[in-house]
Amino acid sequence: MVPWERYEEAVGWYIETFDLEVESQEEYLKEKMTSLQFPSIGLVHIKSVNDGHEHFNTAWGQASNVRFCFDAPDIHAVYREFQEKGIRTEDLVKGVSGLYVFDFYDPYATRLTLTEPHPNAKPLLDMAPASRLLGFSPPRISVRKLSHALDWYERFLGVKTMAVRNDHAVLQPGKEDGCPILLIEGDYDERRAYHLPAARPYYVIRGKDAFLEAYRGLSEQGVNISPMAGHPDGWAAFHFFDLDGNVLNVWTFR
Repeated sequence: MVPWERYEEAVGWYIETFDLEVESQEEYLKEKMTSLQFPSIGLVHIKSVNDGHEHFNTAWGQASNVRFCFDAPDIHAVYREFQEKGIRTEDLVKGVSGLYVFDFYDPYATRLTLTEPHPNAKPLLDMAPASRLLGFSPPRISVRKLSHALDWYERFLGVKTMAVRNDHAVLQPGKEDGCPILLIEGDYDERRAYHLPAARPYYVIRGKDAFLEAYRGLSEQGVNISPMAGHPDGWAAFHFFDLDGNVLNVWTFR
């Protein structure tokens, strides 16, 4: 999400900074969206909504314990380039998986994260080895206690645990080709719980019936869930919080 009154400026910044091509643009009375095409697979949506619905509430400039991540094939070069351009960055460090990672911020103080591609991403890397950003990297969700978080995600979301280490775990939601989730124990910040940041990863549920079933199921199990935005006959979305107050987002479309 970007501010409504600065939408055109924001789209230009993301096109230049991410070095991606525009795939499509849409504009309605209360919504504007530009979709940028990754050189490998997928789209990133730059969106602005002028609507008071709870799902679109945004804590501008406030980060959460969920990091929205992208792979950068040459992360060291991108880090230097961002610093030379005056883009606000945090330190380039090795993450829990031993791969380099750093946070950076757009002009509206929205935190985003770049990661060094995992060796498993080589087929995608071969598609665009010289690209600035390759595509999405698994969202990084900080939790208080890894074992408790794993129990919650398996029980309420039905995800499959792919790997568990001392301080992190990889989860696979839905289909095998969906983007995994990385749960991390150790850098959880209580002050960032229940925030609704501007940059949020979404997971798709295809089909009206499946979407409504997921919404009802989470509600009936007592999960902290938002009212539904839109309508599942066309486009709809909602968000909910895990046991540590981390926001997760779901949408469907026809």
